[in-house]
Amino acid sequence: MGCWEIYCFITGIAAASGVDSILGVRDEDDIDKIKDKLQELTRGLVEKLVATQNPNLPLRDELDILLLDALTLLHTKLPSDGDDYSMAPDSWGTICDEVAVFGTFDGDEEPTLRICNGYDAYGGFYRVLGEDGEWNTTNVEVYTFLDRKCWCYLQMWLRLPRAPKISWGHELWEVVAAGLSGSWYENTHKKLNYGVICFTWGTQGQDDFIGDGSSVGEILEYMCLDTVPHLTEAICAGLRGRDLGPAVLADFEGWIFEALDIWPVCPEGKLVTPTFQFFRRPFQGQKSTFLALPLELMLEILSRLSLSEALEVSSTCKRLRNQIVQEGSLTTLVRGMIQDGDLQWIQPCSLVENEIEKANAALITWFDDKNCANPLQSHSFPILPFLHACFLKSGSMKNRHRIWRMIKQLERQWIAYQKGKEIDDEGEKL
Repeated sequence: MGCWEIYCFITGIAAASGVDSILGVRDEDDIDKIKDKLQELTRGLVEKLVATQNPNLPLRDELDILLLDALTLLHTKLPSDGDDYSMAPDSWGTICDEVAVFGTFDGDEEPTLRICNGYDAYGGFYRVLGEDGEWNTTNVEVYTFLDRKCWCYLQMWLRLPRAPKISWGHELWEVVAAGLSGSWYENTHKKLNYGVICFTWGTQGQDDFIGDGSSVGEILEYMCLDTVPHLTEAICAGLRGRDLGPAVLADFEGWIFEALDIWPVCPEGKLVTPTFQFFRRPFQGQKSTFLALPLELMLEILSRLSLSEALEVSSTCKRLRNQIVQEGSLTTLVRGMIQDGDLQWIQPCSLVENEIEKANAALITWFDDKNCANPLQSHSFPILPFLHACFLKSGSMKNRHRIWRMIKQLERQWIAYQKGKEIDDEGEKL
């Protein structure tokens, strides 16, 4: 990858994505500081577990050796024996095979939106999808782009107060152009919070999960966690050497590079259903207009919030908590959020080719109705165990949720634009 890398303004992922290590090449002082931080994060939990007498647990003086193994995996994709080995799971791959490009084509003066492929490694594309469905080679000056799937998700997930006055693509360009960052990752949007993926933006491309544009201080701040749970769990399970790689990736949130369309299949054994505390004693408190509402109306109101916000509301009152978190009510609430709320991203997108079929192939593994056309809306579908798998087990669904949040950030920018407010040089609405 060259120094002219460009990034999707929604995903933050390069057009020719290919992260194959976490730290890349660093000097010895940097590596020692990061190693010390790993030791600090891991040792505490491991030492607490020593009391369980698990035969897989390392002795205290062995922990440094194990952390050095983990650090080697952070530092390079090649182990000491020279065998070609990458920590990246098969689900990473190249995300941006086809993209929606804002740019000028064949010398046009005004930027337009076209579907392109054929990334040339110098910040451009050279093939454009014509109206006849054929790919044509042409001159393209790229201003910015987004992954083609994200272009479809954008059209499905955006909720605007009015339709664009000129065209959907033209108004999107007005919103995006006002926020282009103007730095060496200049095609990203300076008013969007990209989260940890910013660490992958290096001056020489996106080869490393923590790119050369990040200082050691920023890395240590990024690693400022109470624990590294996946690495600790892997060590305690007896994994060693290169087998620690997936756990290291998980603690560094490597799922941000996973494909967006891998729905979890039903695991073997008993399904895990989230549980909540119920208050058994009668609660006598002040009368509340909200509590007096019929349960169906109360759930309809709460479905307009995010799931975390709805659960926060339920924590304000014992009686309300009991009403909301009982399995029947919570199931109804979640189904409403998936249908047309903050969990809508879990549904497959009809604009993405074969995504519905791919999703249903995974969803029907969760229950007996193998011919169901829309499993997520079936009353026999185990929605709560499935939701648990999406949030805690599936890197693909975590990344899909990340893209949903990015699009909702852009939606807020777009709504402000439609209200007729000007955008200053910093991208702020005045």
